[in-house]
Amino acid sequence: MTESTQADLRELRRKAQELRKGRRIEEALPFYSVIWEQHRGNANEWDGWGFAFCLKHVGHYEQSLAVCHEVEQEWPEFGPIRNVHAWCLYYLYAKKEREEIADNPQEFFGAANEIVRLTEGQWNSRMSPYILTCFKVTNYLGPRATSSAAQQVLEWTGRLDPRELETNASYLTGNDGKQIRTPSDRERYYNASVKALQSLARHEEALCLCDEALTAFPEIHPTFDIWMKYRKGVCLVELGRHDEAIEILRLVLRQKKEWFIRHVLAKAYLGKGDLDSALRCGVEAVAIDNSTDMSKRWEVFLTIAQVLIACNEDDMAKKHAAYAAGERKRMGWGTNTKLDSVCSSLGITDNDIDSFHDLKPELERYWQSVRLNLSPRGTGTVANLLPSGAGFIRDDDGNNYYFNRQAFKGPKHELQPGIRVAYFIEESYDARKRCDSMEALDIQLA
Repeated sequence: MTESTQADLRELRRKAQELRKGRRIEEALPFYSVIWEQHRGNANEWDGWGFAFCLKHVGHYEQSLAVCHEVEQEWPEFGPIRNVHAWCLYYLYAKKEREEIADNPQEFFGAANEIVRLTEGQWNSRMSPYILTCFKVTNYLGPRATSSAAQQVLEWTGRLDPRELETNASYLTGNDGKQIRTPSDRERYYNASVKALQSLARHEEALCLCDEALTAFPEIHPTFDIWMKYRKGVCLVELGRHDEAIEILRLVLRQKKEWFIRHVLAKAYLGKGDLDSALRCGVEAVAIDNSTDMSKRWEVFLTIAQVLIACNEDDMAKKHAAYAAGERKRMGWGTNTKLDSVCSSLGITDNDIDSFHDLKPELERYWQSVRLNLSPRGTGTVANLLPSGAGFIRDDDGNNYYFNRQAFKGPKHELQPGIRVAYFIEESYDARKRCDSMEALDIQLA
């Protein structure tokens, strides 16, 4: 190489590096292109890295990947190029929506494994795609209700150290202008790992991880705290520790009025032998907001059937079990060993299962009678309505009960201060005052 050519190459490098370091990537790119394509015989590994880096930065991932391969072939021990290589793979193959991944899962998993190989142990998610890729895989596998998927989730979370993961959540702005919280990496790790362990019925391990998660944050977020306690309650039920489960699930239910929390609580009471409480919680799990698709709640019907069998109410148990089997058949789901056993013991026929929808009115009347007998009730006057969509009812003794307007079952225009109402009463939690409270549910005109 002549002295003039050396001088030209030094000047090209100086300009390219100066522009790149000044974050003027698009301006730096032509200089790196000339170095790599016209002075290839005298270019070094850092020239190739700079060219690949700039191509990646402007979104030319395939071109960048090609340069990475060239650098790796000529300088196989040059470590910095691996990170650029990994980012290109991430943007080309790993950062895809679920539907795209499903079209070619082999390509996705192949890229994910190669990213991990290239960036093993790189914990800074802003500099490396290592953590992002691990969570991309767990997010894809998580909703799949198979033991194989759950085992794979644990393999991928096993590549992470929760102590090294970020604890700060991020926030996005929704279409309505409201802030949407995205869980921190450490929260995502515990959520994915606990769910997978529970799917595999490894409840003792899941319980230990729940306890670890509840103490793993300098300041735990209320939502994460609630749902991890719920998962702890599930583990305790499965392990037969029913009193502990009831204690923690009642606390969770005060803050989140979800049907599936009531269902797990019903299973805990059934395990303890408190059949009245089990029946009440099971009925509440299907009776509250029962206008929605009930297919996801088929197991609640099974639990109610088991409670009723224990109460020697086989006729009503048969109707609930038939409804559960009918919902599963309607959805095209396979057999369930526990449900099949209950159906067999009650003498349920295919005809009973096929006509399950005809049972709904009778079941709804039964649920109402159970709630009237077992759930605390009250009557009072709507005291006021709040702009937030909530309000307060004052009973005849002067006690105030919070309610959400969705709990009112009459015509919405009739919900006005001063009307007389009847309602069910449930323990709740006042998040603003941070104290226990009481809430009115299923409000009817009195």
